[in-house]
Amino acid sequence: MTSAEVTLPGDPRSAGAARQFLSVTLESWGDDDYEFAAVLLLSELVTNAVLHARTEIVVRLTRLDDALRMEVGDGSTRAPLTRHYSAEATTGRGLALVDSLAREWGVEVAHDGKVVWCVIDGPAVAADPGDNLVYADLDDLDDFDEDDVTGTMSPPPAPQLGSQAIAA
Repeated sequence: MTSAEVTLPGDPRSAGAARQFLSVTLESWGDDDYEFAAVLLLSELVTNAVLHARTEIVVRLTRLDDALRMEVGDGSTRAPLTRHYSAEATTGRGLALVDSLAREWGVEVAHDGKVVWCVIDGPAVAADPGDNLVYADLDDLDDFDEDDVTGTMSPPPAPQLGSQAIAA
């Protein structure tokens, strides 16, 4: 296992610093395939620590055989809670994002703080959603009949990241 760690202040700018640390680390490991999902999840975990713990933050990345583990430690023993807000709310969706993109996640609480961690799978999960698009052969479009369509598909709503609300 290969790991990298950085300590950041409990400051809103730390989310950007954590993303930069992630990018540089993944590039040095040759693991750029994780970057799409990893950036979203790490941003959320760091932003939560900045907003709620207001202490120094330790970010640790660990390269597993088939996955990436990200940990964000802070000095608060208060565990994060998944909350349910109205559709108009501008906050409260971060842990739902973590839950939907991570293979697993959890919290380890100790007397001097906690570590919120998540594990993401390799490229199949971490790839940019645009990579999953299916392209039709233009010659086949002549035979396209709208009545043959049995369902509709629309893109998911863009995630609302907490770091957007605190960007300097």
